[in-house]
Order: sequence, then structure tokens, then C-alpha cells
Amino acid sequence: MKKWVFAIVGVVLVAVVLIDVFIPSTLFVARVEAVRCRPLAAFPFLSDEHQWRSWWRDSAEREDFHIRRLSYQTIDIAIQWKQRTLDSRLALLPGNDPDSLLLHWETRLQCGWNPLDRLRQYRQGRQLSEVMDGILGKAGEFLGQPQNVYGIRIEEGSTRDTMLVVTRIEKAGVPTNEDIYAQIGKLTRYIDLAHSQVRGYPMVNIMPLEDRRGTYRLMVAIPVSGVIGGKGDISFTRLVPGRYLITDVKGGPATVDRALGALKDYIRDHQRTVMAIPFQSLITNRMQEPDSSKWVTKIYYPVM
Repeated sequence: MKKWVFAIVGVVLVAVVLIDVFIPSTLFVARVEAVRCRPLAAFPFLSDEHQWRSWWRDSAEREDFHIRRLSYQTIDIAIQWKQRTLDSRLALLPGNDPDSLLLHWETRLQCGWNPLDRLRQYRQGRQLSEVMDGILGKAGEFLGQPQNVYGIRIEEGSTRDTMLVVTRIEKAGVPTNEDIYAQIGKLTRYIDLAHSQVRGYPMVNIMPLEDRRGTYRLMVAIPVSGVIGGKGDISFTRLVPGRYLITDVKGGPATVDRALGALKDYIRDHQRTVMAIPFQSLITNRMQEPDSSKWVTKIYYPVM
């Protein structure tokens, strides 16, 4: 009988020693997720609880996590876990290349000295680790898609339309569709007179003049099949077939403006250099289609 008692006591002592050795009194929980996204682009979606809804759909789970403090590329998050509040920190760290990052999220659990409490806290730490892994996975999957981050699909390419006839006018107030298509009509008639052919959709750029408030410069161009001379306010130019950020949008002027803003954000986040002014290729004839929600515009932003 005594042997059994000694054996049980021995097993218990060994278990206590193993727990003491392998489960520390303070248990660190740290998870890492590699993400194909720039830190500057990812931070707004991670540092705002309202933005969490875009990638973290489980509202019941979100209720247990709240942002406490923000600093440069770090987010302090309070976690409600098993009737306690844990402090945690999510850091956005540089990845293996400029277009990637590591999401490093860590917290700690105080396990105390009681072996049974340590074992229980260890199990809870494993559960919390799985929850944190799942959350980081959702964030990484969302942020890894540029269309989710910028709201538009961005491609990189060039243009085949390099020979253009161009005209420019200045007017008070934002140019209307009538203004744009009046210039398109003028260019089309000139192309016919020059015995050339139209090779692509009309290109438009509208820019406010800094030195004349309320005045805008409207530039309209049409790709042509060959070199032709200019006349009056119509000139011939060659477009450098460089590198462009390209996106297609469907909608009216407000939609186009948002897409241009998103491209500017992309250029800033990816530290690209703007080489020239962007232009819009008018796929839909605005004068023939009155419903602006059906207008299709292809935007080209020249970058390096």
C-alpha cells in the first residue's frame, strides 16, 4: 500500500516539476502573419475599429477586442478573455520586400505559482493563440488583395495609342460633357480632313489652374493612325509608351474622382514617382448614354 502512495506522490511531484519547468509563471502568446501589403496601406484598416468590419465579419468576436492606444505602426489592443482583460500589442513590421509586411501580435497571461492554475492558463493560452491566428488570417487575406485596400482593381501596363492629335482650352468652371464632346468633335473633323483614322477612344484630362481660381484647363486627345500636321489650337504629339497604373471604373464623375484619389494613395504607399499627368479614356460616349451609372472610363496614371 505504501508503495502505491509513494508512486502516486512521485508522479505528482514529477508533474509539478515538469509544469514548473515547461510552463512559466508568465506565459507569452505571440502570433505572426505574413501579408502582401505595404504597412502604410494596411495601418488604416487595422487601427480603426470601424474598419475592422470590412475584413473581420464576426461581430460577436469583435466585441472582445478594443483599441486602447495607437503609435507609429503599432496598435495596443485590450482583449477580454476568460473573465480577464489582457493587454496586447499588434505591430506592423517590414517584410522580406517593400511590398510585404509581418503582422506581429503578442500578449501575456500571468499563470501564478499554483501548478493547476498554470496548466489551466496554458490551455487557455493555446485557445487564445488559435483565436489570434484566425483573426490575423482574416486580416492578411483581406489586405493581400489591392482591390480591397484601394477600392479599385489596379493593373500595371502600357498603352498602344502613342500618336495623338490634341487640343486644349481654358474655361471658367468645371468643363461639362458638352465642352468635352465639342472638342472631340473638332478633333474628329480635323482627322477626317487630314485623311487619317481614329485608332482609339478619346482621352481627357481636366486640371484646375492654380493661378486662376475657378478656371480649368481641358485637354482632349484622340489616337490616330499616322503622323499628321497640326493647325491652330490642334497639335500632333507622340505619347511615350512608358509604364502606367491602369484601372477601369463604372460611374459618373464622382466615381472617377474617387478612383483617381485611390491611385494617388497607391502611388504614395508604394513610393512610386509620377511621370506625367493622368488621363481618362472615355470608353462610353457620354452624349449617347444619359445614365452616368453606365459610363465606363479607363484611367491611365504614368509612373516610374
